[in-house]
Amino acid sequence: MSRFFSDRSTGLALSAIALVIVGLALTPTPAPASFPGANGKLAFTSERDGDNEVFVMNPDGSEPTNLTNNAVFDDDPAYSPDGSKITFVSVRDGNFEIYVMNADGSAPRRLTNNAASDTDPAFSADGSKITFSSDRDGNYLQVYVMNAADGTGQTNLTGNAKLILTRRSHRTARRSPSRASAMATSRCT
Repeated sequence: MSRFFSDRSTGLALSAIALVIVGLALTPTPAPASFPGANGKLAFTSERDGDNEVFVMNPDGSEPTNLTNNAVFDDDPAYSPDGSKITFVSVRDGNFEIYVMNADGSAPRRLTNNAASDTDPAFSADGSKITFSSDRDGNYLQVYVMNAADGTGQTNLTGNAKLILTRRSHRTARRSPSRASAMATSRCT
């Protein structure tokens, strides 16, 4: 490797990036909604009330229920493996932050709190962690992990590499709250 890279740490970082990219390429593209498995409800985002909100409904489309019901942009719902929690993105505190709430929409809590854009939350297989994308360490998106219960232990997993691809790509973290509604609409068309 030394003939290709100036030092071992650069080679290891690039190898890690390559593994992430290969893993993402081999992973099927997620649907724009999330099934929990436990309660059978589908979580999705809709503008049917005038701005992006997190909804749930039965798989047959019946009983749509707005869980976030506020005047700000909420997006990217993802169920915990046991179906008891939903993590999502909201701008209710001024910028894109990661939240978690009970599956019925009660007790929403902010897990991240910084000036950067935190997006694309997803629970780990055991439900103890949430991964997410953030540009908090510079101009590039990075992959982070944190404890799902309280947002502690936020750790950059990708070490400030120059480019990290996420399922939504770089556009998610770059949109502003004022343009979020228009971008969500264009993303769905």
